[in-house]
Amino acid sequence: MKHRKSIGLTFAVLAITSAPMTSTAFAGLPEFQQAGKFVGTGLKAVLETEGAGPTRVECQTSEIEGEVLVAKVKIAKKINIRFQGCESGGIECKTAGAAAKEIKTEALEGEVGYIKPAVGGAKTIVFALEAEAVGGPIAKYTCANADEEKGCLAGALSNASELTKKFTLVFKQLAGVQEIIEYEPEKTVKKKCVLKVKIGAEEKTDALETTQKIITCPGMEVKS
Repeated sequence: MKHRKSIGLTFAVLAITSAPMTSTAFAGLPEFQQAGKFVGTGLKAVLETEGAGPTRVECQTSEIEGEVLVAKVKIAKKINIRFQGCESGGIECKTAGAAAKEIKTEALEGEVGYIKPAVGGAKTIVFALEAEAVGGPIAKYTCANADEEKGCLAGALSNASELTKKFTLVFKQLAGVQEIIEYEPEKTVKKKCVLKVKIGAEEKTDALETTQKIITCPGMEVKS
């Protein structure tokens, strides 16, 4: 039976700033300007595996919470995401101990970075999630089989507003391949970011398609 794991990810970046960009390189990198907690919600999330016989998990809603522990850092900690209404081919998907049709992530951390633009193009600010435990899973859950998501998942931040404290985090994929699979956490340093799912004994590349609306806590701001 076909089946996909869904880790619809909702991420929040609090007070992200970056220095002005030159015509050939970025003069600075984004970072969290303030410490504090954040929350957010998302709608439908779909995760699809790459290759023949793709599997698919669909979740209807999601919630996120996390925290930037200190100001002037690139990493957010204590990120937890809950996905509700999750199914794969009509089969319930859930994490052990969670509510019906609910997938819960392990504790995650999120890093902000850049994708350099083409000549004359606009820069992209990236927010990438990994397990806080080095080498650990992003999420574990069961649909038709026991599934485990590991690796890294990156989305693009856009439409940031300092006045409304809202922004959009977009994850795009095509045929099970994530749109963003590499970014720069530091100048001249490139980091691969690929999500893998283990379905029973089989491992495949996985990719997420979703849009998340994030509202930061009072006093937080998002700059780019």
